[in-house]
Amino acid sequence: MAKDKKAVVAIAKEPTVQESVTKVFDLLGGVTNMIKRGETVILKPNAGHAEGPDTAVCTSPETLRAVIREVKKAQPSRIIVAESAAIGCDTMECFEVSGQADVAREEGVELYDIKAEKDLVNVAVRGYKLKDIKRDKDLVNVAVRGYRSNIDHVLLPKFLMEADHLINLPILKAHASMVFSGALKNIKGTVQDQVHSQMHQQNLTMAMMDVWWAVRPDINIVDAINVASGYSPHTPTPLEVGIIMGSYDPVALDLIACDVVGIDTNQVDYFRAADEAGLGTTDRDKIEVVGEQVKDVYKKMWIPYLGNMADRWPEYDIRCEGACSSCQALLALNMETLKAL
Repeated sequence: MAKDKKAVVAIAKEPTVQESVTKVFDLLGGVTNMIKRGETVILKPNAGHAEGPDTAVCTSPETLRAVIREVKKAQPSRIIVAESAAIGCDTMECFEVSGQADVAREEGVELYDIKAEKDLVNVAVRGYKLKDIKRDKDLVNVAVRGYRSNIDHVLLPKFLMEADHLINLPILKAHASMVFSGALKNIKGTVQDQVHSQMHQQNLTMAMMDVWWAVRPDINIVDAINVASGYSPHTPTPLEVGIIMGSYDPVALDLIACDVVGIDTNQVDYFRAADEAGLGTTDRDKIEVVGEQVKDVYKKMWIPYLGNMADRWPEYDIRCEGACSSCQALLALNMETLKAL
């Protein structure tokens, strides 16, 4: 990005999800200017846990539907919806419970389970697919040049690397491992369990940045119609915000998403990591918000993962430095449960 050019973040709050999705694409240049006829497009929603649409843990099926319909305007030859669910979760079950599988069938999209290394649904309608990244056997070993964690190579599905376009389609939510989940974290769902586990056992924030160097979406569309606050993704508290957001710059997008829901970005490690890795814009003076403005759609979100655990329970000697980030989050959840009891 040129030094004098600002990162553009689009925010839309229209009467329907479809209208909001269309407006975001239009504010960012229009879908037919991004995608050409006959190209292959991969949509990467969040379907990491087997939770229903009412929980706001996974990308809303209606947001997925709206993006599929918008992308169809460009007449691609293939649309593939792909995901690798969280460790211990079955991607197909997540697709089904989240409602995304129903949308895939209704819209003529095939599911691909990267975790299962197989097509889950193969409906012969214009080549659209749903895929589970977790189980894909046709992998490419991609070097991460200048890696900062222990992720020096990433095994990624060949179809992911060969596609013409990748659209990152996360939902905005509080998250045990990273305080909140948005555009940056959603790309962690392009790797299989072995790499997932490896990332959680060391500097997860920098490991995420290293994966981003190997997997770069063309555009990022954030589902913030209903967000998951509280102890998401395990015990979420849904909150209606009612917007769709988008940007070519995932860092700028996540930063403005935090502003929308009142998250103190100084307490979120991966903005510092993203800045060090040079992945996007962390300076608000270099970000232009188009469409709705932050002050007009602001809705405070409850994020209990902010803050130091030792400060929250001073009566206990909590020693978890260097522990798996998910284990730390589950410890916090259990501590809060015990306190409530």
